[in-house]
Amino acid sequence: CKPSITSEEATINGVIYLVGYACTADLLLKVHLYKGTYSNIRLNTTFTDNMVLQRDKNVKIFGYGGNVGEEVKVQFASQVKTAHITETGWAVYLEPMRANKVGQDLKVTYKHQVVTLTNVVVGDVLLCSGQSNMEITVQYILNKDANIRNEFLSLNNYANIRVYNGSSVYLEKNVPTIYDDTMGRSWQLCSDFDSIRNHSAYAMAAASNYSSVVGAEVP
Repeated sequence: CKPSITSEEATINGVIYLVGYACTADLLLKVHLYKGTYSNIRLNTTFTDNMVLQRDKNVKIFGYGGNVGEEVKVQFASQVKTAHITETGWAVYLEPMRANKVGQDLKVTYKHQVVTLTNVVVGDVLLCSGQSNMEITVQYILNKDANIRNEFLSLNNYANIRVYNGSSVYLEKNVPTIYDDTMGRSWQLCSDFDSIRNHSAYAMAAASNYSSVVGAEVP
């Protein structure tokens, strides 16, 4: 696939590490391959509890499964959006929203099936991608230089940061369980220095510096 990154999807080349929202074209292709074997709907695996939705932009919520022609309803904040299932899945677009650090439920309804994602906030999403340099963790650097801890503690705003790790290592699956399996990935809450040790050092530094600019009211 030709590498491309948008607010809706990203083709991974090498290792990709996300502080924010993204999915992969490779992942979508695998999902389409197996979509016919499920009667229930499934959200794309980038949608989990604790996620961040991009503020001030239309946000695409999408997934797969279900019966073609039937309706899927998505509710978040005061918005209610509906879509009809097609051969390639379903999708709705939430209207632009202001930043909101108060977690809310995002609910997806299909017939009698209800999927609820909790503690969803609206803020800014940073997509951090690279190869081995992006994969290096805070702990790895700390092992090389203990003084790095002071640099990472200088801003101390990690409670405002949430991380989604989309490393391509998790995509190496050949079994058709994509609908039921998040592949070990989910949005993670940060709180202090100890909570960021196993995340990408570059991504955490970028997120922390960015957060110090936009302020604590923007997750």
